[in-house]
Parts: sequence; C-alpha cells; structure tokens
Amino acid sequence: MLAVTPAMLSKDFQKYSDKIHNEKERLILMGKEEKNIVMLSLDDYNEMLRDLYVLKKRDIGNDY
Repeated sequence: MLAVTPAMLSKDFQKYSDKIHNEKERLILMGKEEKNIVMLSLDDYNEMLRDLYVLKKRDIGNDY
C-alpha cells in the first residue's frame, strides 16, 4: 500500500492512477490531523462489497 501527500498525488496523478488500476495497488492519501483517505480501483471496491455481502448472508444463515 502506497502512502502519498495530496501534493505528490497531484504532481503524478496519472502514475498513481495507473498503479491503482493496473497493479491493484491501494493508496493512502495522507490528510491533515490523520484524516486520511484510501484510494482503490472500482473493481477492487466492487469486489470488497461483494465479499461483504456474501459474508453477511453467510452470517445471517448461521443465526438459525
């Protein structure tokens, strides 16, 4: 996982965008007072949502 400042991201946005998309890299955009943001590809985000959905469904099934 990469960690960059807003200035670094702005300077080399295309480079970081390509890493996120092509190499499935995740990026932490470091903000003031530890108000950080995580950037990831839409494919990775959708995969995470799908995995959470499956886990939630599995856990609901175990309640009975």
